[in-house]
Amino acid sequence: MTVTVAADVDATITASAGGVSRTATLRVSAPAPGGPLASFTSAHDDLIGGENDRGTVALTSPAPAGGATVRLASDDASITVPATVTIPAGAREATFEIDTAPVAESKDVRLTATFVTAAVAENGRGVAQPAAASFTLLIRLLPAVPGLTSVGPASGVQGTNVAATLTGASFWDGASLAVSGSGVTVSNVAVGSATSITATFAIASDAAAGDRTVTVTTAGGTSGGQTFTVTDANDAPVAGRQRQLLDRRGHGAERGGTSRAQQRHGR
Repeated sequence: MTVTVAADVDATITASAGGVSRTATLRVSAPAPGGPLASFTSAHDDLIGGENDRGTVALTSPAPAGGATVRLASDDASITVPATVTIPAGAREATFEIDTAPVAESKDVRLTATFVTAAVAENGRGVAQPAAASFTLLIRLLPAVPGLTSVGPASGVQGTNVAATLTGASFWDGASLAVSGSGVTVSNVAVGSATSITATFAIASDAAAGDRTVTVTTAGGTSGGQTFTVTDANDAPVAGRQRQLLDRRGHGAERGGTSRAQQRHGR
């Protein structure tokens, strides 16, 4: 009987009978890399962080009675896999879920599949030592393109500073904002969470009135745009209310004068 070995070993066999001994050398070869494992794959080599995938482990021969268990591991918390996957008896492969988390920048994550063979030797205390046969799989995680769903407030008056809040998804530290056209300067950009960014929009007094497009850029790309409108200072709501009040007072005085004149005329 032989046992699995990690490297090729030459064993000397001796036979004795009637005072005569003979020896022979037997070479025990190590299994091919991976041992009982034939392959370790995933459906995709590149994944957007936050998306899930499916992996497969395969054996070189059908799993024995009771099935075959393969240990799985990830070297980074951004990808998680089950601790083990069992290949049913008589089957050659099994699949498992690969779960990923959003990432701020691209990263390579290494997954390992390990099949532990039967005992291969004794360590001097009569305890069997397992021989591990492993495959590795490299998956590249990519940051998602940010999504911008709203800018609030959605407008600002010429010559003012606007404290803006942008809402969306896949925002990360280091994100930058852009406002199309000229006359609007962005500062104090702060990423509060993956879904919220605050910033200051400084609107020049001579900025052209009209719509601008606001976008967010991260390592994952640039978002779609949302509209921010620059309002003419002469048409600002406050100025408009003041004109309305003046108009009302003027009309009221005029109406009052006309009424008194009519009354005097009636006398």
